[in-house]
Amino acid sequence: MAQENVETLKQGYEAFSKGDIETAFEPFDDDIEWIGVSELLPAGGRFKGKKAVTEQWLGEVAENFESFTANAEEFCDSGDYVFVLGTGSSKLKGGDSIESPFVHVWKFQDGKAISANFFTDSAQGLKALQAAGRA
Repeated sequence: MAQENVETLKQGYEAFSKGDIETAFEPFDDDIEWIGVSELLPAGGRFKGKKAVTEQWLGEVAENFESFTANAEEFCDSGDYVFVLGTGSSKLKGGDSIESPFVHVWKFQDGKAISANFFTDSAQGLKALQAAGRA
């Protein structure tokens, strides 16, 4: 099952990069726990449930960023967990571009993603917000 989780995520990241949100979020459990980098950053903090991720998180991304991509470069299978290493790129509306490495930690149960934790350089994001006068 673990390799299936890796394949599911690979397809999800590819769909997200193409703007196909429905396909990208299809393997999320309805009660997924989505934990962003920091509540100090746009689209950061905790979101509970697929609906919150789809409406609130995506809403914050659209409200704050001109562009937002996650280039997944390596997938590490660890049973029910999959670690994704990559590089995130974004451009704040009216602000700087940000590019930094990330680690995403996904937990699966019965073929569905039940949690996602995101780690990246939050200091770089906060610096960009300050430069744009938004923090």
